[in-house]
Formats: sequence, C-alpha cells, structure tokens
Amino acid sequence: MRDGRVVSNWRVADGKIACTLTAKDGKTAEHKAGFTGAGIQLFTVGAGPDGRIYGSTAMPLEMFDFSPATKTLRHLGNPTGVGGEIYSFATDGRLLYLCAYPGGFLTIYDPNKAWTTGPNRSTIRADSVRW
Repeated sequence: MRDGRVVSNWRVADGKIACTLTAKDGKTAEHKAGFTGAGIQLFTVGAGPDGRIYGSTAMPLEMFDFSPATKTLRHLGNPTGVGGEIYSFATDGRLLYLCAYPGGFLTIYDPNKAWTTGPNRSTIRADSVRW
C-alpha cells in the first residue's frame, strides 16, 4: 500500500474477506470485511476415488467433493500452499492427485484419511510437493 503496509494471507473466512496487513515496523493486523456476491464459478472438475466428484474454484482456491451416491457435498478448503487454482485432477483409483498454480504445487490426497488443510506442509492433509 502507499504507506508501506503489505497485504497478505487473503482468504474467505466465515463469509467475510479476510487479510493480514503488515506495517513497515513488522506489526500485523487482521482485517475482515463482509461482502455480498454472486458466488464463484467452478474452475476444474474431475472424477476421484470412491466414485466422488472433485472440483475447485479459482482465486480464491477452494476445493469440494460431491458423492452422487449419497448426494452429499463437502467443502474441503484449500489443500495446497497457493491461492491460485487447481488445474488438474487425476486418480489411480485409491488416491487423488491435483496440481495447482502458481508454482506447480502437487498434492496427493488419500480420502481414507482425515481431511485437514493449511498453508504449509505441517498442516496440509496430504503429501504435498512444490516443484
């Protein structure tokens, strides 16, 4: 920003746009703002293990899965360390592989394990590799 603050860690949280502002002296402040929007469009959709359909949005990257058998839709959050978009899904029948931009970020998801997400390797649910 003009005064030297840096905006980072932007995301959608609890129906609000949230970000972190870092001042020149290193002090940070969390800011949230409500918004009304028309929703975000799907960017990528693909078949995954167990007959589930996986998909994501772009900027912000949010992932979901849908079970045609049970008609359940789950919001999975962002399973990568980037905020761009997932460009592809692939499965070997057991695992789901997804690749995200920017940076060629590969995530390998095992749907038989608990799902958690986060911005770094220690909290990402799946094995993730940045190429």
